[in-house]
Amino acid sequence: MSPVVELFRNTLNAKTAHLFIFDDERGELFIRASSHRHSSTVATKNMPFANSACAKTRHEARTVYVKDLSVSPFDTSAEHRVLGGNSFVGSVVAGPDGQPVGVLAALDPEIRFWTLQDAARADEIAYLISQQIMLRAALETLRIISRERRIF
Repeated sequence: MSPVVELFRNTLNAKTAHLFIFDDERGELFIRASSHRHSSTVATKNMPFANSACAKTRHEARTVYVKDLSVSPFDTSAEHRVLGGNSFVGSVVAGPDGQPVGVLAALDPEIRFWTLQDAARADEIAYLISQQIMLRAALETLRIISRERRIF
């Protein structure tokens, strides 16, 4: 996944990009893959889901862009407090059943006006990641079926 996240970051010319995955049982986000310009630092800790831009993206089931995360209600978000982002654009990543499993997001430390083209790119790449997840799930299902047929 990291090369796809890096492609996303480069496409938007963002400081960082992350693939966040939802942990609904704990109410947290964790980072599955990251790309950072001029840095190899990766935030590895789980972050609270509540009040996050990712939560808004999931709830609205569409691409969300936030020009300034330092303003309420996002001033306490994980994207702002933990990752130091001030601008956010993110799109929902779906699982094999079509339900949201995460968010592909770009963050910048500076306030940034994201464009409709940025949102379209986020949608396109999040869709590609969703398709990859679906294909991996289908492949695993085929492996299980193949094993079961060999047993009988």
